[in-house]
Amino acid sequence: MNNNQKMFIIIAVMAFSTFVITSFWYVDRPWYNGEFSFFRYLSGRFDTHNLNEHTNWLGIAGLILTIGSLLGFFLFKDK
Repeated sequence: MNNNQKMFIIIAVMAFSTFVITSFWYVDRPWYNGEFSFFRYLSGRFDTHNLNEHTNWLGIAGLILTIGSLLGFFLFKDK
């Protein structure tokens, strides 16, 4: 394993742990009528329809960085 691969593994682990932590935060809150999502939830009063939509941008960025780092790990493989 070369230095580039080691760096990609470190970045992938940190990004994936960010995705997992933020996903647990968002999955505990309902998105719409009891549906749960990793990437968004609604807050506010459901009976008055005074709702705020929240998107898990940090988790989305973590997931994209994880996929990119794993791709870089395989692209920089020693031959």
